[in-house]
Amino acid sequence: MAEWRERHPVFVTHQTFGDRYSARVLVDGEYYDVSRTELASLRAGRTPADLELYPVGGED
Repeated sequence: MAEWRERHPVFVTHQTFGDRYSARVLVDGEYYDVSRTELASLRAGRTPADLELYPVGGED
C-alpha cells in the first residue's frame, strides 16, 4: 500500500464542509468524489478500485 501511495499521490482539488463532508480528489489523472473515510483510505494507500470508486467528470 505504501508503495502505491508514493507512486500515485492523492490531490484534493475541492472540499465541502457542513452537515456532510465531501471532497473531489485527483488520482492518476482521474477525479473522484469521496467521503472523509474514503479520503483517509486513499491517503493510507488504498486504490480507487479497492474502494469501488468510479471516476467523475473533470473540474468545472
